[in-house]
Amino acid sequence: MGTTSTSKAFAARFLQACDDSPDIPPYGRGRQTYIAQKMGVSQEATRKWFAGDSMPKNEKSRVLADLLNVDHAWLMLGET
Repeated sequence: MGTTSTSKAFAARFLQACDDSPDIPPYGRGRQTYIAQKMGVSQEATRKWFAGDSMPKNEKSRVLADLLNVDHAWLMLGET
């Protein structure tokens, strides 16, 4: 699986986890800003994650999984 398809698959799981989380604002209501602030990253970084243009590094991905209350392996790799 190539990097682009891996990033796109991550983006789909990331969006799903955000939609499923009661703590994350709805799409169009400050979701990227909220996550960027909680994660200590730029809003551009979160935009790229949602678009599937990039993925968070391992350290940040663990923080993101905790923020979303999902399994790290599932979020990053789609493994349960």
